[in-house]
Amino acid sequence: MALKTHKIHKLPEVLCLKLNRFLCDEEGPFKLNGVIQLPFEGLDLRYYMDILISAFPEENSRYTLISIISHEGDYPNAGHFTCYSLNCVTNKWFHFDDKNVTQVSEDELKDVEGYILFYRKECVSKQRIIDRMKLLKSLSIHEPKNCYISKEWMIRFYSFCEPGEINNNGVKCEHDKLLNKRGYTRITYPVWIHLKKNFKGGPFVRDEEFCLICSEVSNQFSHSFNLLIRTVSALPQSRRTISRSFSTFTLNS
Repeated sequence: MALKTHKIHKLPEVLCLKLNRFLCDEEGPFKLNGVIQLPFEGLDLRYYMDILISAFPEENSRYTLISIISHEGDYPNAGHFTCYSLNCVTNKWFHFDDKNVTQVSEDELKDVEGYILFYRKECVSKQRIIDRMKLLKSLSIHEPKNCYISKEWMIRFYSFCEPGEINNNGVKCEHDKLLNKRGYTRITYPVWIHLKKNFKGGPFVRDEEFCLICSEVSNQFSHSFNLLIRTVSALPQSRRTISRSFSTFTLNS
């Protein structure tokens, strides 16, 4: 009898585990319907790493269950898939069965025949950073929000346990001016210093003038694109043929 083992090289933000519920023998495929006791919190992956356990801090190696995909039925080639997911804001579980969505208790999940499991990395250390940032926001409520930070990075900050270094490279254009777009958000200087201290990266971007050259180019493109859409919409359905490339739009009539 062969035994297959796996080692984890790098801890992911979201861990996806697929249970081997479908097997095959000389009589054909069959399903394992046994209920498995799933750890809801504190799943520690340090013991499954291919390096020393001591190299990983405990608070960055634990995972919390956030979703379960379940297969209902007795055969691999038939049945119905449903999903259980945790609302991380309200900490409530919901059952998704096609268009029917119902709230369920955590006790009900203990009897679910899990097929695919999703775990999210716990962020004990980052929660302290968030709490400190909230305090700084309240203390600096009268200070101007004259620092810019990438909105994409802020989404990573609130979504991931380890968002990586701050990357503000997309905030400025090739003329070293501020881009007139919604790719950034404003924060106060104390909040910037706090984030910079914990995550490093940059560059630091303070109140500056918008780039008039890039703004004009962007406005011209938007005007041309909207004109194209209105022109195509006015054509009969049979004559609407659009050839599009990454930089140009051509209307064939």
